[in-house]
Amino acid sequence: MSSDAKDMSMDDGTWESNTGKVNIFLKEFKAELASNEEAQESVTVIKSQMKRGNKHPLRRKKFWGAILFEGRDLEQICDVVWPIQKGKQSTLPQFVQDSLQQISAESHAAYEQFWNDNPIVQATSIISDRNKTAGGSIYETAGEYADARVLAIKQRFTKHFSNERWNGEYSNEGMDISAPPEVEQDSDDTN
Repeated sequence: MSSDAKDMSMDDGTWESNTGKVNIFLKEFKAELASNEEAQESVTVIKSQMKRGNKHPLRRKKFWGAILFEGRDLEQICDVVWPIQKGKQSTLPQFVQDSLQQISAESHAAYEQFWNDNPIVQATSIISDRNKTAGGSIYETAGEYADARVLAIKQRFTKHFSNERWNGEYSNEGMDISAPPEVEQDSDDTN
């Protein structure tokens, strides 16, 4: 391989995590996929690319690209939800991603209900000024309000995990989040 060649390898942990999601998807939507000839052809391609990736770790990114292409196309062919979203995949451990997903789902429902049950929330909740196009305007629906609140929660808990303040485990009875580290004062500071 020349020094100009693009690295197409993928480590075992990443490959296994990625293909594990695909295998769960294939099992979960087995009936829907089996009832559509075009979907069956895509599944065949996906399985062959996973097999090739298992045999050739130095070319896994190439095979993964083919898997993504076929998988995303399945959503257009039949009524399934492909588990791999576009964009950079999370580097958080799977159990943390699962916790964040559960927090998001439960919080979203609670925030929608909170919005719907409280006209004062509807009248006073505004979109952050950081949003250059809609900042300062009100949320139009309970779903928009809940989406914004859930995004803020996910960002906060991701930061807590990254800063080792949260262990990544979800419990609706309360989670163990440590206090922020104390900021040391310089002894040279004078007023």
